[in-house]
Amino acid sequence: MKPIPLLRRCVGLAVVLFAAPTGWAAEKSLNPAYVGQIFGLTKLHRIEIVVPAASLFRFQDRNAARVRGTISFDGTVLHDIGVRQQGGTFLPYVGINGKPSLSLKFNEFTPGQELFGLKKLILKNQAQDRSLVNEHLTYEVFLRAGYPAPLTSFAQVKLNGIDQGIYLLRKPINQQFLARHFGKDRSKGNLYEIVQDIDPVRFPERLDLKDEQEEKRSRNDVRSLAVAARSATPETFAKVIAPHLDPDRFITYFALETATSHADGYANNTNNTYLYHVPIDDRFIFLPQGADQSFWAAAKPKRIYAPGQLRTAGSLARQVLDSPELRKKFDAELHRVGHAPVWDKDALLARVAEVERLLGSATPSARVTSDIAKFQRLRPVIEAFINNGGTTGGTANLP
Repeated sequence: MKPIPLLRRCVGLAVVLFAAPTGWAAEKSLNPAYVGQIFGLTKLHRIEIVVPAASLFRFQDRNAARVRGTISFDGTVLHDIGVRQQGGTFLPYVGINGKPSLSLKFNEFTPGQELFGLKKLILKNQAQDRSLVNEHLTYEVFLRAGYPAPLTSFAQVKLNGIDQGIYLLRKPINQQFLARHFGKDRSKGNLYEIVQDIDPVRFPERLDLKDEQEEKRSRNDVRSLAVAARSATPETFAKVIAPHLDPDRFITYFALETATSHADGYANNTNNTYLYHVPIDDRFIFLPQGADQSFWAAAKPKRIYAPGQLRTAGSLARQVLDSPELRKKFDAELHRVGHAPVWDKDALLARVAEVERLLGSATPSARVTSDIAKFQRLRPVIEAFINNGGTTGGTANLP
């Protein structure tokens, strides 16, 4: 199977350009300022955020409006940004003393305001990624495979003067992300978020459709996908699903989740995934997010994909494995993404070393010391996971 055509992928600090696929076109600026200023592993960023103390209680309600705040990002100051706590609804509220994940929207109160061209930024506390690096490494593997994935970096963060320790910075999947990967005129398709146990085939009406009310968007596209998948047999699935979902792209996505042992993604847990309808292609593509429980075998005694067994909570993933035609393609694609140049052991090990270098530049604090200790404790198993290769990380012996 050929790699998914993409416009760019970020390998370490470099942005590598690829020929544009038929029908896909990126924005003219392939390297907006935020790529170099915010993302990559060139430095450990310093972020200080201040919000009114009286507004902190609103962090308890993730549906509440953002509060006004000020950010200093490596000395660049923006006022009147929007701030709220970031995280799934099943996660408990974490106050200012508990290292909350944060969602920042720079133009919330000041139209047109951006940070080096970026409109929104996620600050992840990595509570579910104690190694600090699993999510970063997972997206790198996706990008190395030529698959769209968020850009990331690391920062030491203070909130209202309290040092919160080390955070992962992540570019969110939004219209700006879609425009960069698919072109500005390609970013108008429906974007659905797949959250805890909501499968698009079983529950198309329960998916979170972005801007559904504001832009009066229709769900007919995902309903058609669900109907097609439900009507297919193992023998007809590839043909029936093709007008709605490119099977090859989905197989690559499934193989990448498997190789990186992404425990909380679509295939294993129908979670932490976006489903985007590419207008020019008129078909869906899956996009990764929330990969903080990846490289799972490195930190847990049991792999999510144990040898001889594949866990597939996602119905489309199960149908791929049940299809004789697509199962062969999946096996071949898992082999491709589990070996160089996608699963480049030297490059991935170098990323771990680069993160260690960044952590060493942090300003000492109790929380930083704790974060570094967790990283150092898990570093040997992360490196062992990398050395074992992507196929053993997910499925050592496929049935």
